[in-house]
Amino acid sequence: MKYLPNPKLKGSGIVDCIPQKGKCLLAKNYDCGIDCYFIHGWYDPTYSPIIPPKKIAEGKIVRFNSGHDSNLEKRLVLETAKNFDDFFFNTSLPRFDFPGPVVFTCNSKETNKNAIVLSNVSKNLMFVRFRVNSWNLDLAENVIKNYERKNVPVVLTFMRYYSKKRIPKEFRKDYKLKKSIIHNYLMIKKQKREEIVAFFKEKYNNIFQCGSYESSFCKDCGNCKEFYFTTKSLLSLTLNKPMREPQSSQP
Repeated sequence: MKYLPNPKLKGSGIVDCIPQKGKCLLAKNYDCGIDCYFIHGWYDPTYSPIIPPKKIAEGKIVRFNSGHDSNLEKRLVLETAKNFDDFFFNTSLPRFDFPGPVVFTCNSKETNKNAIVLSNVSKNLMFVRFRVNSWNLDLAENVIKNYERKNVPVVLTFMRYYSKKRIPKEFRKDYKLKKSIIHNYLMIKKQKREEIVAFFKEKYNNIFQCGSYESSFCKDCGNCKEFYFTTKSLLSLTLNKPMREPQSSQP
């Protein structure tokens, strides 16, 4: 099957890889299954797996399981990773025995009620991803405060919604319809987003945001690329080829 590039990653030096077939099993019981940008945005799990040819992945970072989970069918994920030089893994499950950096989403199951704060931080943890909106800020601060003590970066992913029913009535004023990549979503307004980011940055040092109000394209963000190479350097991973910066050309 022809490789389907993710338009969000165009020009970023990152390519997607989902070696599993079918929809992520966590979607049945996790909030992330309802609000999954990946599946609703461009990717149809019935067309999976999606594995980049070596020619496309060469010189780029392979991002495993955005829209799925690297701890599911893990043996398959690890076998697939052997085909690439540079890669990192996405998971919502607190198991980090991977041969490379890991992004951990801490509130995938109950976005607004609970988040996992790790008691012990694995050395290959790239950063913690928190799914943020305008009504879960107390939970967000608890997560940021706890990971700040452990010197772990927290990246805020501002939620986008397909239906206003997913937004409590008293907070709908914070959202407006806006195009992101190729589709329209209810997205947090610029002023509100900037207020939230400014509030946390004033109090904490290790806080970042995924993209910006102006752009959701990964080439305009750079967090994953920067944290990947920082984590890889700290791990002193041994690869078959010398470490090099990924190319910025589109896949």
